[in-house]
Amino acid sequence: MANIDMNKVIPIAEGHEIWAARGKAIQAYANLEQSFATLFAGLSDASIRTAAIVLFRITNSDARNKILEKLFRQKFQEELKEFRKSLFSQLRPIDIERNEIVHWNAACHMGLDEDGQETANVFLMPPASLTAVASDTPTKDIHAIKAFSAKCRFYSSLINMFCSVECRTFEQALPDEVTRPWRDIFAREIVYPPPMEHPLFPQQNALENYIQAFIVR
Repeated sequence: MANIDMNKVIPIAEGHEIWAARGKAIQAYANLEQSFATLFAGLSDASIRTAAIVLFRITNSDARNKILEKLFRQKFQEELKEFRKSLFSQLRPIDIERNEIVHWNAACHMGLDEDGQETANVFLMPPASLTAVASDTPTKDIHAIKAFSAKCRFYSSLINMFCSVECRTFEQALPDEVTRPWRDIFAREIVYPPPMEHPLFPQQNALENYIQAFIVR
């Protein structure tokens, strides 16, 4: 095998799209956390400002989820039970994957293409694996990171709609023709990825927005 020129590999690796995707994934999870604060406000009848002060002091995601689920039970009793159970069972894997994306190290698979030019494929893997990579070592590539971001966007939008429809967290009331299909969704178990008829099914060529807009008062 021909020698690989590290002076060519390093700039390729540094310019890999995974770096931007990782940052966007962290932002997508931050947006989801903001939705948790909105949910806390809706379930506890607190202001969003107060909810954020309380919720963001809880650094343990498992404790946060248990608090939210208990508030959900208190407010809705056994109503919307299937939605509640599926929501909180599906949040835990998201929290775990968030920690992997934040804490795993970036590694690089170097090689040469068919023209003999250097290539560099960057991916994430557990830190302890860097000294002894086994065939079954878990890794996370650019596609997995983008899939995580999409999942965060889905659950963030879903929770925001729940707060708007069921908790009436926001000042502007939605018309019946908007809330009716959502009430049907909230009466059932959450399915992810969503089916094509779901309002949050990803639209082709839709822009990926990671930025939240806030009104400062």
